Amino acid sequence: DLQQAFGDDMAAYCRHYVTCGKAEGRDGGGTGSASTATVTDAATTDTATVQGNVIGTCTTEYDATVPRAVNVELAAARINGVVVQPGKSFSFSSTILPRTSANGYVVAPIYISGTVGTGTGGGVCQVSSTLYAAMLHAGLPATERYPHSLPVGYDAAIAGTSKDLKFTNTFSQPLLIQASASGGVLTVTLSLQ
Repeated sequence: DLQQAFGDDMAAYCRHYVTCGKAEGRDGGGTGSASTATVTDAATTDTATVQGNVIGTCTTEYDATVPRAVNVELAAARINGVVVQPGKSFSFSSTILPRTSANGYVVAPIYISGTVGTGTGGGVCQVSSTLYAAMLHAGLPATERYPHSLPVGYDAAIAGTSKDLKFTNTFSQPLLIQASASGGVLTVTLSLQ
């Protein structure tokens, strides 16, 4: 029924799981693949830049001409190449460092308690949410994840030290996170090593 309702729209699957499936006790991992402009599977990923056995990947787009692009690209660079050993945990917020100008982040739009404002690091949630979608595709559950205060097409909010995206590598092999953001295209890929 989900295939008929959502086709290859992986973001719609993720939203449906968050709003309905989780409360129903369903497994959000899935084993299917998607190949749309929003989400790609391993077969459509550039194999020259991906190492290991790809288990999940997600691609989203952003406007490379606005200030938030700096934050998207910086956060992607900071998670790129991180290896999470079996049984070890990963914290998105800790890995990308505090969102301060000293760490290279700039002021951009953010959501604050249901309203749109501005803050240093606005846009990093697109990277955490793209990672989260790749995690869902890989069947890797989050140990900590928070929704945004306003509806968005993605949903793994990051806010200071109060909201983070965390997971534990439940696989028996090391897990490599690869992320690239350039020219308005953000891709996060998870591979077993």
